[in-house]
Amino acid sequence: MYFDLVGSTAANVKSVFSKLKSEKTQSQVSNLPDSLQEIRRLAEHQAQEIHYPEKNYLLQSAEFISADSFKAKVWVILLENFRRIH
Repeated sequence: MYFDLVGSTAANVKSVFSKLKSEKTQSQVSNLPDSLQEIRRLAEHQAQEIHYPEKNYLLQSAEFISADSFKAKVWVILLENFRRIH
């Protein structure tokens, strides 16, 4: 599952991250979802084969195994419109 600790998107964070160039960092991952309810909410969007109440797929428990941290590389181009006045 994918967690965005900086932004506010939860539902489509996997598709956003898959489009970014990133590099793995050595930093510790913190602020992970700490309740089963939070994990269920994310799983409804990211792992519907595991938790999707509409199809009676119900996540009963979750155990943290490991997490990796990635640093996204984002390029920003600023364009400004200059108009010459005669």
